[in-house]
Amino acid sequence: MGDGAIQTELVPLKRFQGFKDIVHGGIIATVLDEIMVNVAYLQGTLAVTSKLEIRLRKPAKVGERLVFQAKVQKESSKLLTVTSEARQEDGVLIAQGKALLMKVGEREAG
Repeated sequence: MGDGAIQTELVPLKRFQGFKDIVHGGIIATVLDEIMVNVAYLQGTLAVTSKLEIRLRKPAKVGERLVFQAKVQKESSKLLTVTSEARQEDGVLIAQGKALLMKVGEREAG
């Protein structure tokens, strides 16, 4: 990916549906939160979510691959601002996330 961004994919199972064949928005929000904390971790920082904003743009369908990305936008001595998004394989935007992460330590080497 470059630029310190990370990416992961998920094919949501039927057990993650809210309405019939539609992925529950809470599942999308959870993955966005998790990938934002993980981008900090992979850059060597242990952080927890202090503030989380999620915008659901389009329903995601059960069984269709979703691509999630996250990137650190800003860093201070105590906080990180991170953004994320979820897209269908064809690039259609499903959801966007923004988080303020509070640093709690550094990742141990190894």
